[in-house]
Formats: sequence, C-alpha cells, structure tokens
Amino acid sequence: MLNGKDIKVDQTLPTKWEFPLYRQLTNSCGLASILMLMDPSKNPKLQEILDNIGELINPIILKILPVNESEFIYQYVLQYVLLKALSQDSEEYQFLNDYLTEHFKNSFVNQKLISNFNLAESHQKFIEHEMFAIAKAYDRYILEGNTISTLMIKNETFSVKNDMDLKILMSIFGYDFIPFNSTNGALVYNKKDKDFLENLCKSHIDPENRILFGDGKHWQALTGLHTKNLDKWVIKSEKIAPKTSLKDFIIVYNDPIIPKQHSVQLKEIFSQQYFYIFKKKKDNNFILWNRIKNTIAQGIKNEMDETSVVKKNQLI
Repeated sequence: MLNGKDIKVDQTLPTKWEFPLYRQLTNSCGLASILMLMDPSKNPKLQEILDNIGELINPIILKILPVNESEFIYQYVLQYVLLKALSQDSEEYQFLNDYLTEHFKNSFVNQKLISNFNLAESHQKFIEHEMFAIAKAYDRYILEGNTISTLMIKNETFSVKNDMDLKILMSIFGYDFIPFNSTNGALVYNKKDKDFLENLCKSHIDPENRILFGDGKHWQALTGLHTKNLDKWVIKSEKIAPKTSLKDFIIVYNDPIIPKQHSVQLKEIFSQQYFYIFKKKKDNNFILWNRIKNTIAQGIKNEMDETSVVKKNQLI
C-alpha cells in the first residue's frame, strides 16, 4: 500500500506522465510550470474558468501586447488572481483572503506582508527613476486596495515568483501542498536523508500528484522519473526500485524557457534544487472559482479606467 493505493508486487511503474510543454513569458517560468502541471486541456472546468477570467481581463492584457495563445493568456490570469489574493485591504476579496488564511495560516499572512513591502519598494524605485506612469499604476493597487492596471500586471507577470506565490495559486486552482521536513516544505536531497529517494518515487507514481521542480531561481515541471535500467523500475516488498541508488535514476522535466523537455541523472542535483509536491484536492474549488470570476467581472471597469500607457516609462 503506497499513498493509499494498492500496487501489486512487481508491477511496472509509470516512467512519465503526459503534461503540455508551455512557453513562458519573460521571467514567468513559475507561472508556466504550474500551468503545465495543472494541464487545463484535461480539466474542462479549470480551462473554462481560466478562459472566462482571460476574457474579462483581456482589455488590460491587450494594452501590453496582443496575445492569442492560451498558454500566455493563462499566465496573465494567474498573476492577476495572485495580486487579488495578496492585496492588503480588499473587502471584495476578503473571501479569498479567508480561504488562503485557513489553508496556509501564518505563512499566507507573512506572504501578504512580504508582497506588499516589495511592491512599495518597487514603487519607490520607479519614482526615483522618474518612471511616473508605472509608479502611478502601483499607486492604484497600493492605495486603492486591489486595482490592477496594465503596467502593473505586465511588470508583476514579468517578475520571478517565489515558492509561496506558486503554492497559493496551486491551492486556489485545485492542489494541496504536501510539506516535507525542510525550511520551505520542499523535498530536498540531503545525504543524511535516507528517505529522499523513496519519497520522490512515491510522489511521482501517484497520478493525483504534481511535482514542481525548483532549480535555483528557475521553475520547471517534473514529468518523469525512472531507473536507467527500466527492468528495475518495479515495486518489490512495497519498496520502489529496491537495491538502487541515486546514480541509477533519471528525472525528466519540462523547461518553459526554451521550451524543451530534458532528461538528467538524479545524482546531478545540487542542494539548491527542490521538489515541491502537490496533491489534487479531494473536493473541487468550483464555488471559489466562480466567486473569483464574478468579483472580477464587477470590478474590471474600474481597472480599465487608467492612465494611457506611456511607452518611455514601460519596463522592457
């Protein structure tokens, strides 16, 4: 019995799972990677809500750059929802604040403080560099609670995400984070941790799980894991690939920056590489998704009423 699933002795294990290979926007590897893991094409309800929100915020996105590809539109959608979730004093999105506080406790409260501190710092830098159009865009979010304009969503989408940002989005869109014994809950290789390999294998073989691969500051989607000798990729006596070690394993992952699928020996991982394990929620989040969509629909007109884009003040 592994992860609550009966697996017969000597049954061959899955080597790879099929996930789409999405391209990222500038610095948006995290958003692209979790989208690959969510795979909206295989989840009609998720695809529908992402499409609906995409249509609502399309007038804002079009001012950045006309995009028709869903893989790019969805990245803006995720960033938009993340900004709504992290807004400091937004009464309209209190329900989302309550949901995330319940799921993440102090971690979410701290993330809100960190996020808003970083936004305030960015705002100050724009003022110092006389980038007044984008400074005004950040003003609207900081001072009005949650108003997101074109220049802001562009700059934030094109900013690297931290692990908590991605945990929040995965929770909203249907996945619970499964923490391990590390500072940020990631599964990290440690010579003293004899359970690392077994935990990674168990996480991979469960079809309900998704594994986000953090490589330094770059995010990728883990799609495969197996022994170099596939004849050994089995379960015996409830042990996965017994009598094997790190050097016997291959990992496969989708890299959104190229985009390309890579294979590499597991032994080549370093201490700055992390595996974040997510499990599909037992209950769906359809009610939450619809509430987010309806709240966006009510407030979108205010966000479209913004100062026109001044090209010389845009971030490249």
